[in-house]
Amino acid sequence: TQKEQEKLAVITDAISRKITKTQAAIMLGISTRQVKRLKRRILEHGGLAIIHKLKGRRSNHHINPLV
Repeated sequence: TQKEQEKLAVITDAISRKITKTQAAIMLGISTRQVKRLKRRILEHGGLAIIHKLKGRRSNHHINPLV
């Protein structure tokens, strides 16, 4: 999505040190610790690391309507 592409661009800038982790965190509205985690995941897995792991799947905490 567009939001994921923007997030990837900001984290990529942080990896290349064009911006700091703090600046990236402010731009994305997340903590600096989360920026650090995202940087590590992108370096390990590439751009697909930005996509949420449950995308297209049912939530782990869904309520079964048959119960």
